[in-house]
Amino acid sequence: MATRNFVIRPKTGSIGYFGQPFLRFSSDLSSDAKMTKEFETEPKDATKEKTAKKHKRKQRRIKASTYKNETVTKPLAKSFNLKALVRASEDEYTFWHRYKMEFVDREFDHVLHVCLKPQYHQEKTWLREFYVFEEGVVTFWGMDSHEIGDVTENILKKSFASNIIPKRYMNEETEKMPFVENEYSHDCIRQDGINLTNTDHQDGVLKRIAFSQGLAVNVILGIWEQEMDEIKKPFESLSKDLVDSKKLWNIKKCKKHLGLLSMFRYRSNLESDLFDTDDFWEYPNLEAIYNSTTRHFEIESRRRILNKNIDDCENLLKNVENIVFHEKSWKLEWYIIILITIEIIINIDKLISIFWMVLENGLKFTGLKRNEIGTEKEEISRR
Repeated sequence: MATRNFVIRPKTGSIGYFGQPFLRFSSDLSSDAKMTKEFETEPKDATKEKTAKKHKRKQRRIKASTYKNETVTKPLAKSFNLKALVRASEDEYTFWHRYKMEFVDREFDHVLHVCLKPQYHQEKTWLREFYVFEEGVVTFWGMDSHEIGDVTENILKKSFASNIIPKRYMNEETEKMPFVENEYSHDCIRQDGINLTNTDHQDGVLKRIAFSQGLAVNVILGIWEQEMDEIKKPFESLSKDLVDSKKLWNIKKCKKHLGLLSMFRYRSNLESDLFDTDDFWEYPNLEAIYNSTTRHFEIESRRRILNKNIDDCENLLKNVENIVFHEKSWKLEWYIIILITIEIIINIDKLISIFWMVLENGLKFTGLKRNEIGTEKEEISRR
């Protein structure tokens, strides 16, 4: 009689022979389990198909073609003089005269809302504006590249901008993100795009400020990350020198780099207020928009990594400084020993003469003492 192989499936509660239909159990396999009369066939790839369907992501409602406009966030300088920009818009002979500028709310005095005046609108677009942040970042909404270039060129004048950042950072850290109106019931970021609801002018501007601030934080942090990469470069060679027991930095150089790291830490943690949510305390909906934007760009984790890099560099510098200090103190001890030895060698004649003088005086003293003792004994014997 030919042997027949069979397979048991505990998870599905089925048993059968290879090449034959599977018998389905009414419950899990056990000693008293009863088989149903129903025969059931399973295709070979059924498990794979089920797994694929289970892990298949749902299609998002928004498609790439939905986004017809975009935001462009450009880092341009370390800081902007917003009041000087407002004064320039009041002069009819300047580039800024065609723009309307305003501080939207007293809580947001660090950002300036700028849009074209009605008489200068050539295209009837529902949104065409930009936001200038005091920290040197501009976020453009619905503006073409030609107009962005004109604004960038005029805002980088000395009277408005201070400490213009290198063009390499401007180009590499420029963030573009598409946006669309009225796709969701709330303002959010979906499929790497911003979704705006239909709101009145004041409320809509405040919401776009919240989005713009999140975008500005992202590009500023990107610049800091690049600066940190530049700061870390000398430390790579320092670590190798430490491993190979080569000559290390002197204490002066260590202190210089410690100062640079301290300044960088202060600038990245305390100088900028864009990372704080204090301005949104009176507007919980705006705080939610800002927080969702920062989560999208993983701002908190990136800041932790940035501060950890600073800590690692500082610890390495302090260790090197301690090593250099101990080496220096060890050398000083040897210098003192050598100087004492030289002093002894130079004055050895004097030391020898002093030694003989002391020796002679000591002998004379002992001789006198002996004579005195002898005379005392004679006097005692006479008595």
